[in-house]
Amino acid sequence: ASFIITNTYADANNIPQYAVGDVAAATKANIVVNYPNIKVLNPSKPATKGEITALVYQTLVYQGKIEPIAINLPSNQYIVRTPVNKQNAQ
Repeated sequence: ASFIITNTYADANNIPQYAVGDVAAATKANIVVNYPNIKVLNPSKPATKGEITALVYQTLVYQGKIEPIAINLPSNQYIVRTPVNKQNAQ
């Protein structure tokens, strides 16, 4: 889990240790959406309504309940993907 975190987020050292496993799992599942910089999680910053909406949307995509954002849409570039998941980009 910490390998995924340190290789994905520039501010990985700011992620509380108790959250590393969950953040890694969400990252692996393509649930995390970061705007404007996908490399910065900002774990101590309160989430906005838009960020929560994006996380819920990506969770529904992961569960197969809705279609993923088309790869040609600008918003697709803010979905955080691990190097393995970049090959299978939505």
